[in-house]
Amino acid sequence: MKWLLRFILFFEDIAFKIIKRFRFFKKLKRSTFHQFIGYLFCGTTAMLSDLASFALLTNIFGVYYLISNIFSSSIGITVNFTLNKYLNFKNKSKKVAQQFGIFILVSLSSMVLNTTLLWIFVTFFNNLISEVLGFFYLYFIPPVIFAKMLSIAIVMFWSFFWHKRITFNVLK
Repeated sequence: MKWLLRFILFFEDIAFKIIKRFRFFKKLKRSTFHQFIGYLFCGTTAMLSDLASFALLTNIFGVYYLISNIFSSSIGITVNFTLNKYLNFKNKSKKVAQQFGIFILVSLSSMVLNTTLLWIFVTFFNNLISEVLGFFYLYFIPPVIFAKMLSIAIVMFWSFFWHKRITFNVLK
């Protein structure tokens, strides 16, 4: 298992050196970058639970996609809080209820942004998404699922910034 950790840290180090070359990231600290990598791991786990429940509700149970998005996002938020508090930010605050409340507020703003982006992508870019996906659309990924994945990727940066600044920083 140590070899896996060394392997991950090796690529994290390379990625950090590459990113530091861009002017926008000159002031980026290694600890923040490390937290962002952890956030990606926690977020990926949360995204998979969000996406799986979204696909299940939308494709299997036939729930309207915007309603499915609200339920699946709620599942993703709960998974994300738990993993980030204890694994990524290693936050020791005993005020878990207050912290979860702040997390919920930040996550609700993320959910609104996510739902808005999803609506925009499905409403205005559905045909473009279908053309871009081509073969994959026919057999693997419906455009609404791809739109959901794209909106999650955008909202991830928004969420990391606010959770780092507010949720896991205020109540230490």
